Amino acid sequence: MSHLLRLSGPLAALALGGVFWTLPAGAAEAQVRSPFVTQLRQSEAREETREGRRMELGELLRRVAAGRPGRMVPGGVQPRGDVYVIQWEYPGGRVVDITVDARTARVLEER
Repeated sequence: MSHLLRLSGPLAALALGGVFWTLPAGAAEAQVRSPFVTQLRQSEAREETREGRRMELGELLRRVAAGRPGRMVPGGVQPRGDVYVIQWEYPGGRVVDITVDARTARVLEER
């Protein structure tokens, strides 16, 4: 039997049991928030801005703030695909997420 390959650990489980793995709840979200992924998203957002597929962030924030009381929460801007999600604090302390179209600055949702 010396010609058989010795398997141990996860590889053995796959070979012998056909085990399928799934990420635990929240693991995919944790991966999305990793510094590398965040840096990659920021890089993509900058390139899309240069190509005209995304509005310059400063202009977008000015448009969101126009006529809206309160302030953006520091560090509260996240590019997500074709939208930005902006955390906004209204007077009195209520914080909401405002989803804004990255190309037009149109507010799509506020919750």
